[in-house]
Amino acid sequence: MRVIALIIALPLYALGIALLGLGMLVLAIAAILCGGPDDEPLVRDKLAPPDRRLRELAARMMRTSEPPH
Repeated sequence: MRVIALIIALPLYALGIALLGLGMLVLAIAAILCGGPDDEPLVRDKLAPPDRRLRELAARMMRTSEPPH
């Protein structure tokens, strides 16, 4: 009885592993074809550009800061 169960279970197990591998391959190919996450800037960066006053403040601080002794 165990032999019959093994004859049925092992090919199904191998088929499941093969299908998982095939699915991962399809996902990898789709990721390559569609591009990665770095193709387009974030929506947050599009909607809210950097604050001009903050950049001016940083530039002013860089000009007035003393070098470390």
